[in-house]
Amino acid sequence: MSWSATTTGAAMSQVIISAINFCIRPVADFDEFARHAGTLLDRCEGSDLGLLPELFTLELFTTEDDWAELPVGEFTRVARYTEEYRQFFSDEARRRNQHIAAGTHLERRRDGYYNVAYLFGPDGERYEHEKTHIFPAESDWSAEVMRVQSRSSTGVHAVRRGPLRRCSSAWCPRVGDGGNLRCC
Repeated sequence: MSWSATTTGAAMSQVIISAINFCIRPVADFDEFARHAGTLLDRCEGSDLGLLPELFTLELFTTEDDWAELPVGEFTRVARYTEEYRQFFSDEARRRNQHIAAGTHLERRRDGYYNVAYLFGPDGERYEHEKTHIFPAESDWSAEVMRVQSRSSTGVHAVRRGPLRRCSSAWCPRVGDGGNLRCC
């Protein structure tokens, strides 16, 4: 699905955003995941921003031999793909000359695991946001089992067509758009 948004400010411009939906399917390794992600990104050619869903990298969980029997608390195993994930989407943003909001990815940081949202830019920019709010299903998984942390922060990033305000959760309506493109 693609749609256009008009930003306000000193100059008005149209932004084309493609929201990408997908189904998790078993993959053998990171390369197969990358091919799947590349196929999805091909569908948003010409967009200023390709927007992938939260927990997009859970497909990598299926690389585990016994993934179907493992409890959801083991989803954090995808953290081992963090560097490959970052490099892949950084390369894709440059190659495609577009911004890619690459979903979220569970990764190990400091005192636990964090659900981190990334925005990769065509000029090598990389913005990170540790998820601000745990959504209802995550709290059902149990913080002890899942070990996913949250923090409180939002931010504004300069992109080609104007500022992009972000929070990583639709559960935080307190962030006004302020006339800027908003990406939650």
